[in-house]
Amino acid sequence: MIRQILLAAITFGAVAALDSSEANANTLCIRPVEESADKVRFVQTHFMVAALQCRYDSSSKLPELYNDFVRGHDIHLKNSEAPLRAFLKRQGEQTLDTYMVTIANKVSLQSTKLTEFCDRTEAAAELSNHASSPEALLELMPVRYQRPAARCISEPVSLRY
Repeated sequence: MIRQILLAAITFGAVAALDSSEANANTLCIRPVEESADKVRFVQTHFMVAALQCRYDSSSKLPELYNDFVRGHDIHLKNSEAPLRAFLKRQGEQTLDTYMVTIANKVSLQSTKLTEFCDRTEAAAELSNHASSPEALLELMPVRYQRPAARCISEPVSLRY
């Protein structure tokens, strides 16, 4: 009898530890809908940074193209807000505004290392109104997208006893 109780306690402890590590992994990971939202906001931020950095080039159309992008993809931008906020809340990190500033700073820093940043971004922005979603433009961005966390393996599982 003691052996069965001990075995049950060990098994329960192992399951609890596994569930705990899975819960921690799911807290620190990014879900598909959140990653999609992050990509949408990355593209938007990339265009915004370029519109600001390249606006003094007399041939640049980036400020107008950025405004067209925001108007044309307004629904994608709005729909990205809640999932991205949920991800940031689960991370226990910053607000959406602070996170967007962080992305803008990264894009800005990386852009200084690219010789054709303005031209390449403008070419992508010119295609933006033909894209079904901002995510479709991701591969055209001169600064590469980096996922902010590992992808979630599965949705959190709640145990019922």
